[in-house]
This record gives sequence, structure tokens and C-alpha cells, in this order.
Amino acid sequence: MDRYGILDDSFALSMAGQLPLSSLLTLMGAYREEPEYTVLSNLISVSSKVARIVADADNTLLDNIKMFFINLFQYSAKIGFDPKKGESHLDALLRGELFATLAVFGHEDTLLEANKRFQAFLEDRNTHLLPPDIRRAVYVAVMKKFSSNEKVKEVEEFFASRVKPSIARTLKQSIERNRKDVKTEY
Repeated sequence: MDRYGILDDSFALSMAGQLPLSSLLTLMGAYREEPEYTVLSNLISVSSKVARIVADADNTLLDNIKMFFINLFQYSAKIGFDPKKGESHLDALLRGELFATLAVFGHEDTLLEANKRFQAFLEDRNTHLLPPDIRRAVYVAVMKKFSSNEKVKEVEEFFASRVKPSIARTLKQSIERNRKDVKTEY
């Protein structure tokens, strides 16, 4: 838990103007191969906050920050989209958070895989390609490509066909997050 606290304190110091952002980013880079869920979850949270701040402060740096975070999380992305037999529930939680974050940052491989899985799900609602732990990540990725009217119609049809409140809630949250991200250009 020391790694969690160091990251959290460094972020707070950076937000207070007591630690340069470059120092925070250097520290974050040291977490590239972090195996612990709670630390990685905090790293994901801090990266999202930093990206929002950079988007507000100097939008010209945003693409570089996104690329930095994509590179930071690619090692952890080796966990893969598919659940593994015998993995812990923390791996399932990490998978969803990690791939949703990579989708938000525009990681092309994540966007392509998520859209492929969503398309398979539209064709066969019983497919194993969209387990519950990655649904939010897939919905976020689909929303990133929300610009075409065809995709909007597909998502609306899918949304209208959902009867399970948990799936409808996840879709609504994904749509809202995407709208918020588009508004802030992050």
C-alpha cells in the first residue's frame, strides 16, 4: 500500500503546485509493471484526472499525455479481454477499468477489439465475447466511434432491446461518460 500512498500524495502535491507535473509523470512511469489492483486502479484514476487538467490547461499537449498513458497501461493490458480460468475477482475488475481507460485515451487496438466484440454481440446475443467485466469498456469504445449515424442507430436499437436494468444502467453511464469526454476534448 506504500505505492498507493506515494502516488496519491504525489498527485495531491502536484495539484497543490508543490510538485511539478513532470515529476508526477516520471513517478507514474515507474508504475508501468505494477501488479497490484488497488495501486493500478489509483493510477488509472490519477491518469484520468491529469488528462482532464491538461485538456483544460493546454489542449495542445493532450495527445502527448494520452500517448504517455496508453504506453503506461499497455503492459497491464496483457491481462487480455477474456477472463482466465482461476483468475481473481480483482483481475476481472482491473480488466474492465483498464480497457475502459484505454478506450477513452483512444488506444486503437482496444477500440478495434471492443468494436469487434460489440458487433459479434449484436449478431449473437449469446456470444461469449462480451462477458460482464468488459461490457462497460466495450460500450465506451463503441461510443468513441459514435460519429456515424449507422453506429448511433445500432447502439439505440441495442439499448432499446435491453430489459436487464444493470445492462441499461451500464449503457447509460457509458453514453454519459463519452458525452462528457467529448465536451472536454479528452
